[in-house]
Amino acid sequence: MKRVMFERVLGLALVALIAAPLAASAGNRSLMTIQKAKDLARRAIVESVVGLKIKSRALWASQPSDYYEIESKVAAAIKGIKFERIQYDKEKDIAKATAYIRVGQVSNIIGKPVDFGDMVIRRVAFATSTPKYMPALKALRAAELNAYDEMAKVIVGQKIKSKSRVRNFVLQNDEVRTKVLAAIWGAEVKEYGWTEDGNAFVTLRLNARWVHDIVGQTIKYTKDNYIEVTGYGSPVDDMNDTGSGAGENLVRRKSTVEAASFDIPAQGEVKAAPEQENTGPDTGGAALVR
Repeated sequence: MKRVMFERVLGLALVALIAAPLAASAGNRSLMTIQKAKDLARRAIVESVVGLKIKSRALWASQPSDYYEIESKVAAAIKGIKFERIQYDKEKDIAKATAYIRVGQVSNIIGKPVDFGDMVIRRVAFATSTPKYMPALKALRAAELNAYDEMAKVIVGQKIKSKSRVRNFVLQNDEVRTKVLAAIWGAEVKEYGWTEDGNAFVTLRLNARWVHDIVGQTIKYTKDNYIEVTGYGSPVDDMNDTGSGAGENLVRRKSTVEAASFDIPAQGEVKAAPEQENTGPDTGGAALVR
């Protein structure tokens, strides 16, 4: 009798040992999403501290040939980046990483030394491995690059080339070509989010002291000596369809990842975005804090 009971208990224990890893295992989707968010936050830190090169060009001709393109580049070796908060929304498979670094003097994107003093720079990044929410996050990055491009146009300027032709009082051709090439560093993200139509927006601001470094001359600006621009990005090209998918994963016990829920619009979903509060560094994006 005792042998039978022992065998039953042993059998149940073996079943539990075999079933436990299967129940606890949720695949690698959450791990990939979290790691992606961390690396994107690290990139954002580099773009704020070291800077990035931004290049754009556009053709406006009121024809299907219209286009607007932006490219950015950054390459740097950096250490000392830490994470003060990592959150994961298991329902949407979206991770949010808040990174920070305390910097002093660094070499910027053009090799010039910049002294940030005893500042703490924070940046926030989102990531997902689920196609359903990728368009909204891509739109956020597009809005950020559009903001960098708009800032470059303010502080460095742009080249504009135009050609128009009228025949028999009728406009036959009207073209405007623009080009921008600049290096931007020291910019911080004041706020970000999504509009009611699902487009993303990012507001960048730059202290005029960095403008002096960039253009080599003193420029007077309003708003407490800050330059402030807002960029926009779209989650989808209206001429193409974007696929959608679904997926979810579990946050393991004793994980340092904080469970959260993010109000990020899915592909094809249009709703009112929450109001953004300007509460300082915690509003997200980036912040320079003394």
